[in-house]
Amino acid sequence: MAEEDKGLTTFVAATADTELVTIRPDGKKEIMIGDKPMTIMGFNEASPWEALFEAVLIQPAHVTNRPQWEKKEGSYFVGMISNKTPIVTLGFLEELVLLPICILREGRSRFPKFDGEGENKPDCYSTDGVCPNAKVEAPYSAACTGWYTDAKDGKKKYGVLCDEAKFPPEGGAPRCREYAEVAFLAILGDRAFPVKYNFHGKSISVWKKFVRSYQTYSNAAEILGESIFSYVIKARAVRSKKGPYYEMTLDFAKDEKIDGTLYLPLAQFYCNALKNRSRPEDQDYSGEDGSADLEGATLDGSADLDAQIANAVGEDFDV
Repeated sequence: MAEEDKGLTTFVAATADTELVTIRPDGKKEIMIGDKPMTIMGFNEASPWEALFEAVLIQPAHVTNRPQWEKKEGSYFVGMISNKTPIVTLGFLEELVLLPICILREGRSRFPKFDGEGENKPDCYSTDGVCPNAKVEAPYSAACTGWYTDAKDGKKKYGVLCDEAKFPPEGGAPRCREYAEVAFLAILGDRAFPVKYNFHGKSISVWKKFVRSYQTYSNAAEILGESIFSYVIKARAVRSKKGPYYEMTLDFAKDEKIDGTLYLPLAQFYCNALKNRSRPEDQDYSGEDGSADLEGATLDGSADLDAQIANAVGEDFDV
């Protein structure tokens, strides 16, 4: 990963707007992608922390009591969600083509057993994955992770310290789980825009694998004299062999139709916009304790893409 800047771990170097962007006569910003100008969505008019599009992998649980969603299982919903309800839908896609921008938030959260009433909020959480947040009234441990001496071999190791974040001896998942919210640049047809994806629960292993793969491909690209952005990331889904749900896959690939390096300036622009905005602090960033509620999402994604984005961000996309 490129750097850590203002609390954001970035995959691209954030570059000043003036180095990337031109202003049209009508005052709107645009950036050149190859030989084609692309209008930039209005991060100046809304907080980028809340105005990002979201990508959600549709699980069987989303389809319960919604027979019209049956054929959407294993696809990705892309749109904007407010209070768990979609306010704009760009479509349900079997594959997403992505470029990494930055990590928005990483941490851990422990949810108590839910009694079905009220909100299920964490009783302990960390916004850095190392120590409980200062606002947690009764943390389960002074530290989430750190150095310890392995009782078996006597060696110093770095890992989980809190019992709530360890796998219980009787089996099952830890009560305290990791999460990561990551911003990607999604390339959809002749448009590219930032989306965020929440990795939590079972998908956190996908995120960890991606980080390892990113480093491997970065090293390979450097040896070959290429940019890591000469690869694109293809997000797909496969039916799990462990249960009735879908697992996300993130694979690096060369795409004959898409030159990721052309989109690097746009990724840099959004990275700059995100890092220069103050982000909400001292909150739980775990997202949902399960999966997003997509009640009310349109299904066919057939409405004009430019019009949908315009409605979402208040921009005219006539280029």
